[in-house]
Amino acid sequence: MDLRLRLRNTGEVITDLLRFDADLGLIEGQCHESRLESETWCEDQLVIVCSPQHPLAQKKRLDDIDLGAAPWILRELGSGTREIFEAAILHHVERLQVRMELSQHEAIKQAVIAGLGLGCLSYRSVVGELERGELVSMQSGLELSRIFSLVWHPERYRSPLWQAFKVFLIESHGHSPKPGKQ
Repeated sequence: MDLRLRLRNTGEVITDLLRFDADLGLIEGQCHESRLESETWCEDQLVIVCSPQHPLAQKKRLDDIDLGAAPWILRELGSGTREIFEAAILHHVERLQVRMELSQHEAIKQAVIAGLGLGCLSYRSVVGELERGELVSMQSGLELSRIFSLVWHPERYRSPLWQAFKVFLIESHGHSPKPGKQ
């Protein structure tokens, strides 16, 4: 078995699957591409974080003015994380102050730790930094829950090994999904 892992945003994963360049994709959110099949894999929670030295770090809850005025360090356009964050925040603010767009969660964490702005990342990806006091989680009232989905092309052959890997993913990190398009 050859396993190649490619870190890409949701749009790029969808493109790879449509071109038959990948057998299975794991994406943030639901798959909106009708030519692909998907199953919900697991749930996740995004959190707004900042450096403990950031001026907003002492605030108990961010209001709409804070959210609109703060400089943000975000994932690039096409990222599922960015899509979910913008869908939630744009009901509260007219325009975001995006200071930086980065394609890797680790780069965003380091920029936020350095005090360059606020970030919105998966709780799973920042739990260590929160526990060590390198980042502070901020309350906002935004709905930032999301799902991860397994996605594949229905015309691509699914070997027994493919099936076993999918079962492994679900049993080790997910829950029993509902089959079909979502």
